[in-house]
Amino acid sequence: MCQLASIPDPESARAIADVIASAERPIILAGRGVLHAGAKEAVLELAERSGALLSTTLPTRGLFEGNPYAIGIAGGWSSDFTTELFAESDLVIAIGASLTGFTTHFGRLYPKARVVQIDANPRAVRHNRVVANYHLRCDARLGVTAINKYLAQTTGAKTGYAPTSCCAGWPCCSSASPKPPPKRPGTPSAPSSSACTPSPSPGRPAPSARPPNRPRPSATCSRP
Repeated sequence: MCQLASIPDPESARAIADVIASAERPIILAGRGVLHAGAKEAVLELAERSGALLSTTLPTRGLFEGNPYAIGIAGGWSSDFTTELFAESDLVIAIGASLTGFTTHFGRLYPKARVVQIDANPRAVRHNRVVANYHLRCDARLGVTAINKYLAQTTGAKTGYAPTSCCAGWPCCSSASPKPPPKRPGTPSAPSSSACTPSPSPGRPAPSARPPNRPRPSATCSRP
């Protein structure tokens, strides 16, 4: 019975792949289930296919250290920069993470985002609140691998939620060697300005082209 529960339902995996494919500013939130399932490589592939940024819960901090799209810990231990990125995210993909109140700021960390939870034992309600909009009950590695398979069939690599230039808040940048993360396929050229914002997916208006009544993203920063 436990083995059957670890296998993702194909229709549910396909439906979640469609949700991920439609997101413009996704962030992956990896928990201990990723470590226990040996799912790190599958998660990194998902990040490339979806254009997602990479974050972790506190117990899995450092899991993506060195990756140019890693933004650190989610929740009460987030940096201001990471908190701003979560605030503008439209989809959080929680993998092997229980989504406690400490990890999610009791639901306030990502106010605009839908939430996908991929977990061997997902809980619809935690700390008196609904934690996710979509659930996939399965082993983290098997679930993410199935989603990657469907994404490979239906979409190409996405620019997604990625910066177009370096700034002080971006983990891969430093004052000693400031340089932007490598471009994902389809990423537009970096602007000449010193400010940086998460770049849009192909076809999405650039921040400067947004309608006047739509606020600019708050996840901005400048070189010191």
